[in-house]
Amino acid sequence: MGILYSGIHGGYQKRTGGLVGRRLGYKSVISAIPHKSLIPRSTGQLEQQIKVSLLSSFLRGFKPMINIGFAHHVKKQSPRNVALAHNYSIVFYDDYPDYQIDYSRLVCSRGKLQGLNSPLVTLGDEPDTIEFKWLPDLQNRLNRSTDYVCFAVYDAIRDITITAIKMAKRADLSYLMTLPSGYAGDELHCYIAVASASDKDTSNSTYLKFTNI
Repeated sequence: MGILYSGIHGGYQKRTGGLVGRRLGYKSVISAIPHKSLIPRSTGQLEQQIKVSLLSSFLRGFKPMINIGFAHHVKKQSPRNVALAHNYSIVFYDDYPDYQIDYSRLVCSRGKLQGLNSPLVTLGDEPDTIEFKWLPDLQNRLNRSTDYVCFAVYDAIRDITITAIKMAKRADLSYLMTLPSGYAGDELHCYIAVASASDKDTSNSTYLKFTNI
């Protein structure tokens, strides 16, 4: 049942007969009820559907980092949609329909800030931890000690992403991340990005691979 707003000349929401009303920004939009197409999808459409589905599912675990790393790039689009569009053409390998994601090419953040100086990731001294370290660097307008660091760690075997947002600053030169029990023994795909204290800018994300051998 549709809901009529502002009298007969106002917009409405939900279904009324063969029409659907909805709010789009500050406007009322009325459209016909969509029907499934009887035309078979082309190979290109099927390829796109598989890629979008695969990438959307994968990016879900990176949402905390993406919400910062892609927050200021395209107006009126969500950070997730911007990240999806940016990664769509660069992260896939293998052929249809067996697409795979190249973890080393994933971009979780984009921006003009300088990334960390020579970052690396090692096994932590405490149980079930890994430690990120980086070197000090000269400060400038694109590299401030008050910048904070964002981390995302993906375990491909368990299909789990762990994030740590605003848990360390650039000046700390290290961050000890605690993982669920046993995770530190897996092969991990790690992503690091830097954001300004004002949240107005970010760096490009950096990829690191950790293997506990």
